[in-house]
Amino acid sequence: HSPLLCCLGPAAALKFKTARSIMPDISRIAVVGAGTMGNGIVHVCAAHGYSVTMIDVQQSALDRAMTVISGNMDRQIKKG
Repeated sequence: HSPLLCCLGPAAALKFKTARSIMPDISRIAVVGAGTMGNGIVHVCAAHGYSVTMIDVQQSALDRAMTVISGNMDRQIKKG
C-alpha cells in the first residue's frame, strides 16, 4: 500500500471517507514541510486517525502550522 491519501493533498483527500479501508496497514505518516499544503495534509491524516509527524527545517513554520491545524479542527468540531 502507498500513502495515496496524503499524496493527493487535503482537498482530494477529503473525498475518502474510509481511508482505513484504502490503506489498512498504514498507521503512521510523516509529512515533510509545514506550509499550507503540508499542514493541510497533516490535518486530514490526523482527522482520519493516523499518527502524523510533521517535519520542517524552521521551528516557526511548525508553530504556525500547529496553530492553523488547531484552529481548523476547532472550527470542524463546532460545525459538527
